Order: sequence, then structure tokens, then C-alpha cells
Amino acid sequence: NRTSPKTQAALLEAMQEFEVTYAGVTYPLERPFFILATQNPIEQAGTFPLPEAQLDRFLLYIKVGYPTAEEEKSILENTTGKRGEAIHKVIEGSKILEAQKLVRDVHINKDLIEWVSSIVRATRSGTSDVKYVNDIREYDVPHEGYTIRNSAPFVREGINVNFVETVNDHTIFVRTFERGVEAETWSCGTGVTAAALVSAHNETGFNQVDVETLGGKLSVEYDRVSEGEYRNIWLIGPAEYVFEGHINLKKLIAIS
Repeated sequence: NRTSPKTQAALLEAMQEFEVTYAGVTYPLERPFFILATQNPIEQAGTFPLPEAQLDRFLLYIKVGYPTAEEEKSILENTTGKRGEAIHKVIEGSKILEAQKLVRDVHINKDLIEWVSSIVRATRSGTSDVKYVNDIREYDVPHEGYTIRNSAPFVREGINVNFVETVNDHTIFVRTFERGVEAETWSCGTGVTAAALVSAHNETGFNQVDVETLGGKLSVEYDRVSEGEYRNIWLIGPAEYVFEGHINLKKLIAIS
């Protein structure tokens, strides 16, 4: 990203169209080929942010930190003097192209396609299987929760399904279809905490999200360390003493 946007556009042409254009003449690139690029912190002088269309075409994103003391010595030894390492060919380019064609012959089960599709769609607003509703109190959570809970992507995962409505900038309303119970419950601690942190990820200026549930009002407090990273997460709400006694676990296991 130390090149100008014009040069970046030329790199994008190579990545997407497999060709380069110079002085109005287009030259196809011989396949196979790959593109290796380095990215410096945006804060450094002389850097330009890469467009999303270009970032999406990189297969791997590797963060390179500082080397260890031994690694740094090795780097200095290998980059001084005249000695060099010989490079030996291990495969022909035509063989790589043949292997790429074989990918199309791999069978993909329909359940896997549905699972991958549901994950991709969940990243898009408006097309997600997680529905946003105007009035969550009137929403058919038992039916919709059961449907999502038992759909192909989630039936084996043992998940809770949380339905969230945004009340204001720092308040959400959560209804939960809970695993094990296989029905709607008044509240779920892990569910409301996760929903609150997702909501917190979308706003700034608060370190607390208020949560309304069928069982009462809660709040989730947290310290934001960085984007998407939180510490000291607390779920706070009123507690009610509902049971005192003994449970016969052997009898309970036998019944279940």
C-alpha cells in the first residue's frame, strides 16, 4: 500500500482480469501466477488504503511481527555477503493448472452448501436468517426459534437462538429460544451477554448496554480494550431466591 491508487488499480486488473494494460495495450499474464503484496500501517507516511474490492481478492492475510533475537541474527547473516541459496523447481506450471481444474470435480453435499450459504447471508444486513422485527413482544419466537434451532446449519451445534430488537442507542430487548429446554425461556445469561456485546460493537460512547427480557431488566457492563475485544464483562440484574432443599441426582438421572 505504498503505491498510488492508480498503481493499485493496475494490480487489481491483474488479480481480477489476469492481464495488465500499458500505454493502451493489454497483455495477458501467463498462468499460473500469484500476487504477493505488503501492507504498512496506514498511519505511516506515504501509504494509501487498499480498496475493499482489492482486499477481497487476497487469499491469505498474514501479520508479520518483529523477529526473535535468533531470527534477526539469521536475517542479517543471510542478507550480507555474496552467498545465496539455489532455487529448485518442484512442479510444472501445467500440473498446477490441472490440479485447479480437479477442484470442480469435488462433490459438495447440499447440507454443506446450505450451511455455508447461511453463514454468508448472516453477514449481510437485510438478507440474514436472523430477523429484525419492529415489535419483538408480538413475534412468534417459539415457532421461529424452533425452526432456526433445527435447521441444517445449527441442529447439531446445540445453540440458543436469541431474537434482538434495538430499543435505543444503549438498550436492547432480547427473547431466547433455549437449547435443552427446546422452548422459549424468560432469559438466558450467555445469550443476553452475547447480544449486548454485539450491540456494543455497533455503537460508541457507552460501556454499558441495558437489556430488557421477559423475565425483567438486566444490564451488561464491560471495558472495551480494542475493536471487538472486551474485558471485565459483568451481567448485572436483580436476583430472586426461588429454591432451598436437596435434589436426588441418582433418581433424576434415572428419570431422564
